Amino acid sequence: MSSSQKHNEILDALIYFCDYRERCSGEVLQKLESYQISDAIKSDVFNELKERAIFDDKRYLNAYISGKHRIKKWGRNKIKAGLRLKKIEEEMIQFGLENFIDNAEYLSQLETLFERKWLSLKKKEDFSTRQKIYRYLYTKGYENELISKIVNKAFSS
Repeated sequence: MSSSQKHNEILDALIYFCDYRERCSGEVLQKLESYQISDAIKSDVFNELKERAIFDDKRYLNAYISGKHRIKKWGRNKIKAGLRLKKIEEEMIQFGLENFIDNAEYLSQLETLFERKWLSLKKKEDFSTRQKIYRYLYTKGYENELISKIVNKAFSS
């Protein structure tokens, strides 16, 4: 098989891969690495996909942050960790967290998660309940300061 045929075959496969759902450059590079092809072909395919806007890190960032925040109810810390695993640059992550998450919606979601957890624990006001709620919100990726504020507010009244 000639290198141009190989190039076109891999290009088509990666277009299909990217059409399935939004992809970032890290995922595209990882997929390219799974093919046993020369570095020149990898580079050519990657650049062609980028020029055609088949994948775009900013678009991916918006989709990822919106989905994880609105659907999975993740906090900023967990979203940031997930994006780091995808090899997204720190500046892009900061940009995304600042621009794609509405602060009022974020705080409202944190309060809703707190209330649901508190109700599931039968509204007990003891140290164990406080720890369970704190741990739950922390594992969802919310910031310590925000968790402390909401927990202290609820247990002080």
